[in-house]
Amino acid sequence: AAPPALVPAAAPPALVPATGGLYNLIIKDKTQCSNMIKSMGKEIAKGGYGAIFQLSNGMLVKKSHGLKPQALDGLSPEEDLNNCVTGKGCKNDIILEGLIMHALSTLNSEHFVRIEEFYHCENNYYIVMESLNGGSYSNFIKKNAIDMRTRLTILFQITYALHLANSKLSFVHGDLIGQNIMITKIPRKIIEYKVTTFSGTTVYKIDNLGIRVVLIDFGFSRIKIPDPDKKNGPGIELYQTFRNPEYFPTKLDLFNGAADICKVYSNPNIVKDIDMTKGIINNDLISGQLIDILKQCKSVHWSHVAVPPFPQIFAEDILKSGLFNSIYL
Repeated sequence: AAPPALVPAAAPPALVPATGGLYNLIIKDKTQCSNMIKSMGKEIAKGGYGAIFQLSNGMLVKKSHGLKPQALDGLSPEEDLNNCVTGKGCKNDIILEGLIMHALSTLNSEHFVRIEEFYHCENNYYIVMESLNGGSYSNFIKKNAIDMRTRLTILFQITYALHLANSKLSFVHGDLIGQNIMITKIPRKIIEYKVTTFSGTTVYKIDNLGIRVVLIDFGFSRIKIPDPDKKNGPGIELYQTFRNPEYFPTKLDLFNGAADICKVYSNPNIVKDIDMTKGIINNDLISGQLIDILKQCKSVHWSHVAVPPFPQIFAEDILKSGLFNSIYL
């Protein structure tokens, strides 16, 4: 059979200005809101801060639980939104998640769930997003006996996504557990990924094995949206102020991409059967074995939080480490 076609990774479009536009992302028109709500079908999932519903057009909508001011330390939803879009931090998970999903969409990456619309209707927020066929990584490994090539292919896509989003937007997912990593089936193809740094551009080609890895659920996430015109300063920071602020004493810690690397590469279900000692890193930052560096990672409440001090390691270092040499084409 002929090899799968080579599909270059899309170049990200220009980033949106940091200020002045975030308010306009949220639809408040009563007719539009009403029509969207009427199209909501059955509830298919529920969490502590919201629920997921199926829409009649096949998309999904995540609905907030309608937080009252007392749940926001006395702030109204509008006041919280104002704090959020002016870089003072958010308390409402759904506001934060919708804005972060919009920012991530500027990367034009298939590895982040695509947002379609963002609504504020009465006291609730609604995020309309693509519906993903497949299931979580946690369920995937329960139902499938995966070989090393498949595991590395999935891990590569996670690591590349983290590199892209952190290098462009200082993105940190903050809750990168198996339930927040979706595995979907797509046509098998060879994909070309470009990683551009100060030292030049490196091209990685892999066979995706018919797997698309998608990161979801950004209620714990942190991101910086730069202002390309520099008219309004460096841009704005979107982050959660309501949970675990004591773990991140500085902004440098808050937006350190090593937090996600620690979370992923310290998870025994994700790196199972991978001999981490073969990942040798030799660059300007660090030299040594991957496993020794990752031993420095710390966690609190193992399910979601990786805390400083973080080791000096980034997604780019993992991509260059030799860990994925067996799948690079």
